Formats: sequence, structure tokens, C-alpha cells
Amino acid sequence: FSLQKDIALSETWKPIGQIAGQEAGFDLNDKESKQYTYTGKGTKLLPFSGIFDGNGKTVTVADRGLPLFGICRNATIKNLYIAGQQISSNGLIQNYVVDYGTDGDYNTGCPMTATIENVTIKANTSILRSGFLSGYASGANTVNIINCEIEKGVTIGYNRDQNKIGSFAGQFNGNIINSKSAADVYGINAVGGLIGCKGQSMGPCMVKTSSFTGNVVASGARAGGIIGSGYDASSAPNTPVVTIRNCFVDGDVTGTTEVGGILGSEPVCEDCWANGQGSIVDNVFYGKVTATDSNAYVGGIIGFMKSYNENQTMNNNYYVDTCGVNKGIGKVEILKVSSLGFDEMRKCG
Repeated sequence: FSLQKDIALSETWKPIGQIAGQEAGFDLNDKESKQYTYTGKGTKLLPFSGIFDGNGKTVTVADRGLPLFGICRNATIKNLYIAGQQISSNGLIQNYVVDYGTDGDYNTGCPMTATIENVTIKANTSILRSGFLSGYASGANTVNIINCEIEKGVTIGYNRDQNKIGSFAGQFNGNIINSKSAADVYGINAVGGLIGCKGQSMGPCMVKTSSFTGNVVASGARAGGIIGSGYDASSAPNTPVVTIRNCFVDGDVTGTTEVGGILGSEPVCEDCWANGQGSIVDNVFYGKVTATDSNAYVGGIIGFMKSYNENQTMNNNYYVDTCGVNKGIGKVEILKVSSLGFDEMRKCG
């Protein structure tokens, strides 16, 4: 599909891609515990699975309206601008869901969700949840966000009452590459400049060559300039950790505790296995970090790490000496190597 002119969605617009047997526009964001029932692990989905080329045009979402897409599977969305006074969901895809394919069997092939490329959210847009998508999905339902932008003057989380929220994604498995955001992001727990948190225990979560130049304001814990939190369910103590490489943040990050200029927290991984290797490498933080709890864990690069071992790499990260803290990592609870194994986080004037 190729968009030939700017369009404005009506107040009654029902997003493309739905769940069989449910009313169009059905919102799964508050129904994670019953998601398998609604989606049939993929068997009940009627997703958008095509290529949508915005052709450099703008889709304007109605005030308090819903985004262009409801559910996607193996979709490509590219070359699009998004605008809206107040979008009552995510800005692009309403539901990010567990999808094991048309047969509902993970073992026969689990589809990725979407590739989103060269998509921009325009200034003066306000979004209730995350810029592109949020929700609960399988780690194999990956998303690739490439060469995308969120302009200055965009507000993410306008009600300030969302957990797991970020400029591009709330809960996320996949890759963000060569993308940037200048939005202001508001939420409670797991609030990130680009990503709220890693969404599923075994799925990938990587950000490369990207930047954030807005502000992160969390009224709760785990706030970060790039990612708010790694995977946060205690049932997965060997979860792969997040990777953030060659990124920079030039903005302020505020939360109660577990606050970091690049990553807020890696909260539950007690022993990262070789198949879960992650790295925080070649990043720079230029802004300020603030933790409102007097006993907070806060760092110029990372607020808190549950553990560190030989399958993790931390080096060549810098933070300015005016950032508000005097150390790169607020706390490492469990150290499973004889020495730290990573270069000292460096302060630079």
C-alpha cells in the first residue's frame, strides 16, 4: 500500500488489524493476563501483514482517537509521519501481542511483528502510551525500528500514569537502530527515553547508534535515558540482558531509585548465561540524573545491576562531571567474576 496524500483519521476510526470475535479497536494493553484467551496465541488474529509505504505523507490521528494499526504480523511500515493532539493509545500500533502464528504453535514458527523504518512522530503530538507500540508479546515477536525519529515537542505518557513506557516502545523485544527522540516521557515505573523495558525473558533487546535528547520523568523506580529497565520478572533469573551500544543522551532523567543516564536497571538477572550476552559499550551521557529517594541507586550510566559476570561487557562509557552523581554505576548486587571485568566508567568535563 502506498499513501498518496495526507489523511486525517476520524474519531470513530477502527485500527487496521483486529482480533476475531472482538469489537474493532479492542485494546489488550490492560488485559495481559487474559491475552491467550483473546488471541488464541495467534489463531484468532486478523493482523495487518503487508507493506505500508507512507510515501512521506502524514496520518493525523483524531483527538482522543486510535492509531492507524491495531495488530501486525510480519508487517513493514515505512516513510510515514504521524501527528495527533491527543492519541488515546500508542501512536502507531495499538496492540503488541503474543503471536505463535496461524496454528498457535510456537514450535512451527513464530512470526516477527513489524519492521518500522523512517517513521516520524511530529512535534506537538501527545500520546497516552508509547510512541509506536506497547503490550505483551513473545520474545520471538520481534520489532525492528530503523532510522526513525520523534521530534522535540512530543509528549509521551500525557496522563503520567503508565508503567513500562518509552518514546518508541513500552515493553519491547527487537532492535532499535539509527533512531532518535527528543520527546518528554512521563510514567511511573520502567520509564525510558527510547524503551520502557525489555518485554520478554528470552527475546533480544538491543539499541544501537541512537540518541535521546528529551527528558524522562518517572514517579516510581527504574528510569533510564535509553532504556528504563531490563526484564523485570523474578521467574527468569537467567534472562538475557539488554544491549546498548554507541548511543548518547543529552537530557535529564528523574526517578525515585534505580536511575541511570543510559540504563535505569537490570533488575532480576542473577546469572547471565552465554546465550544471553549483553553489553553497555561506547555510550555518552551529557545530562543530569536525579533520584528522589534518599537511599536510591543512581549512576551516570546505570542505576542498578542485579549481577555482573563474564557474559556481560561494560566499557568505554562516559558521563559529564556535572550530571549530579559521582559514579557510573549506582550498585552491583552480585559480582560473579574475580574483578569487575569492565573499564571504569569515565567522567569527562
